[in-house]
Amino acid sequence: MSLILSRLRCPWCQTPVTKQELNDGGQLKAYLARETVHCPHCQKPIALPEKAETMISSGLFIAVILAPLFYLYGWLNLNPFILFGLGVALILTGAWFQKLQKAEAFEEDQADE
Repeated sequence: MSLILSRLRCPWCQTPVTKQELNDGGQLKAYLARETVHCPHCQKPIALPEKAETMISSGLFIAVILAPLFYLYGWLNLNPFILFGLGVALILTGAWFQKLQKAEAFEEDQADE
C-alpha cells in the first residue's frame, strides 16, 4: 500500500509528479508497486522508495494501537503519552523524508542490501 502524504518532486527536474499524470501515462500501477517509472516531465527514470513509508507505518502503529493499549492495561508501568509522542515523531520524520529517488541510486541501494 502506498502512503503518499504530499506531491513528491522529481529528483531530476524538481517538478511535482502527480498520480493523475502517472495514470494518464499508464505508469501509476508500476509507480505504486515501487518499480522504476519515467518522470512525465523529463522522461528520466525515478522510483518510489519504501523507507519513509515504513517509518510512517511504524509511527501509526505505535500512536494508534500500542499507546492506547498501554493506557488501558497499564503494561510495564510505561507512560502511554511517551509512546504516543514517539509514534507522532516517527510519523513526522517519515513524512519529512518521503521523496522520490533517481532510479540508478535506487537500484544501487537495493544491490547493497
